[in-house]
Parts: sequence; structure tokens; C-alpha cells
Amino acid sequence: MASPPLLIYIMPWSPLQHREPGLVGAVMDDAAVMASIIPDGYHVDYAAIRIAKQMMKERLFVITDAVTETGEGYYPHKQVGDKYGRIIFSVDLH
Repeated sequence: MASPPLLIYIMPWSPLQHREPGLVGAVMDDAAVMASIIPDGYHVDYAAIRIAKQMMKERLFVITDAVTETGEGYYPHKQVGDKYGRIIFSVDLH
């Protein structure tokens, strides 16, 4: 089964509540569903990470949003200030 979006992105729109478990509850409750999480204490609080891990066990996997500059591949990008932007190559046809 395909995994849903990053678990933290569904939390604000479909939070786990006592009467309506929402998408977060459905993801945690369904043994066939996996979810990703960025466990850095910034994107998700450490307590929420521990709870998700206790509930989902091996169905919870770690991803990162850390990137480095590259001029190669399909998506070359460069750091400009505190953001990364796509490198657009110009071609001189003359």
C-alpha cells in the first residue's frame, strides 16, 4: 500500500481527537499503512514522535528535508540565503 503524505503535514488538517480520530488516527490504526516523519524536534515535538513510534512501530519511517547544493541531475539547485532554488541554465545559441 502506498504511504500517505508526511505524517506531520496531515496533523493540522486532520488531528487525532477523542471523538474523531481523523486521518492521523486512521493511519496509526491501520496495520497496512506506513507513514513518514521528520524526527528532529522542530517539525514534530519529541513527545509526538515517541507516541507515533509506540503506535506504529516499524510502519513509521524517517525522512529528512536536509539538502545540499548540486549542479547535476534532474533538479540542480543552489542555496541562496536560507533557501534552495532551482538552477536555470541559459543556452547561447549564437
